[in-house]
Parts: sequence; C-alpha cells; structure tokens
Amino acid sequence: MTTPDRDAAQARVFLDRLRAEMLILFQRIEDAQARAQQARAVDRSLAERFRAEAAALCRQRYEAQQLVDGLVVRFPAAGSVDDISQG
Repeated sequence: MTTPDRDAAQARVFLDRLRAEMLILFQRIEDAQARAQQARAVDRSLAERFRAEAAALCRQRYEAQQLVDGLVVRFPAAGSVDDISQG
C-alpha cells in the first residue's frame, strides 16, 4: 500500500469516527433542546442551562463538521460530505 493509499485509509477511519460522534451530538442536541422546552414552564434558569448546553453541543457539531469537510476535500475517495446526513 502506498503512502497516499494509507493516508486515505486513515482519513476514512477518522471520518467514520467523526460521523459517529456527530450522530451522538445530534441526539444530545435534540435531548437538550427538549429538556429546555420542558423546563421552560417550571424553571427558567434550568431551561437556560439546557439551552446553553444545546448551544455548546451545536458548536462541537460545527467543529466536527469542519473537520469532516476538510478531510473530504483533502481525501475525496474517503467519502462525501453528504454521508453524515444519510446516517
């Protein structure tokens, strides 16, 4: 296996892990948003903490997406940017 092939293989592994992490982040964001909505009527400060948690998770998801985008541009054979939306 040549070095470019090894690099692309490593990129595929990293992309798979990033995509798995993004799916977890999507779920955690939805959970935090739902908790914020539920807490809104009972405890506004608690609801704000859940909204802040969701916002922080969104930033993490954005950073992961930036990494995915960069890897796909650098190693097109490793996968497409749209793969995450299919997972």
